[in-house]
Amino acid sequence: MYLIADDFLDEIQTYGQQRQRHKSKVGFLFSPFKLILFRYKMSHKMKEIRERLDSIAADKAKFHLCERTIALETKRDLTYSFILPDVVGRRNKSEEIVEVLMQENDFDECLYVVSIVGIGGVGKITLAELVYRDERIVNNFPLRIWLCASYDFDVIKLARNIVNLASGVSCDNFNVEQVHSSLQDALHANRF
Repeated sequence: MYLIADDFLDEIQTYGQQRQRHKSKVGFLFSPFKLILFRYKMSHKMKEIRERLDSIAADKAKFHLCERTIALETKRDLTYSFILPDVVGRRNKSEEIVEVLMQENDFDECLYVVSIVGIGGVGKITLAELVYRDERIVNNFPLRIWLCASYDFDVIKLARNIVNLASGVSCDNFNVEQVHSSLQDALHANRF
């Protein structure tokens, strides 16, 4: 149920980001209709989620279930893995993502993000690594950085790692503004 609710929130956030990105474009003429349709669709999804939660709550009472709190593992070790040539079931998806990344888009005007989502163990990292190591990506993205973030990631620590990997500059003793400035310098005019 958690994953369904999380996907629901991701869908709303993605739609909002797409609306912001396309607001200034001429093709956004039919946006009121699309917005009404999106809201209608989301209201039905929200109703389904609420009904499922109500059903779970009823089952809890019916079967006299007890609540338990489970702590999420918040630390994830940085891993360096090697992709074997015979990865099963991910080549088609990696090809789709590579094709999207290789399309000519207005990368200079806005940030373009491709998200890989799914439950644990389905191969999200393997898929990302297949794309990351694809020869076309290597040749067309001169700046490529592989980082792993945990659930409670530290944005400043990630930014410091990106600066270090992109430029070789160590900014461990920099304040937030210096890290931000160094990050902009390291990523400026790069396709990544």
